[in-house]
Amino acid sequence: MTFPILTVCSYNRARSVMAELLLARAAAGMDIAVSGAGFNSEGEPPLPATIAALRRYDLDAIDYRSTRLTPAAAAAAGLVLTAERMHVIRIVGDQPDLLRRTWTFPEFVLAAEAHGPREDQDLAAWVDAVGRDRTHASFLARPIPEIADPAGRPDAAFRDTAAMIDDLARRLAALL
Repeated sequence: MTFPILTVCSYNRARSVMAELLLARAAAGMDIAVSGAGFNSEGEPPLPATIAALRRYDLDAIDYRSTRLTPAAAAAAGLVLTAERMHVIRIVGDQPDLLRRTWTFPEFVLAAEAHGPREDQDLAAWVDAVGRDRTHASFLARPIPEIADPAGRPDAAFRDTAAMIDDLARRLAALL
């Protein structure tokens, strides 16, 4: 059974697009389906700087269109990787049972690296094990690494964001 991973940012026009495409490439050949969504946009193309940044990785996002995040999409995902802490709060605020599988992308990679590779474990069980000790209180009490929004900044910020996400995607794929 294909394991669904959902990447989320505010508009699904920059960070979650990069995360979706870069993670799908890093996890190519695995039984994983990566999709993206945002809170505030539907049917919009990626920002031009997003398309340009992804071209540097030989990824074409020209035909990509934003998707609005729904509670059903979040609930259906085996793992939700967001750009910001506030995205996690918004998702989990509506669906508290999703806390163990809703993380910022950098937060999950760090937790997964600390937990160790999946090896022969079922992917859903591994994601659950990575988040086993995570509580609402522990999430709110500590600093959470995020992916800064490059929108409105120079193209170099988009390239830096893509490089950060590519690194996270490769590190996560190595654990899967």
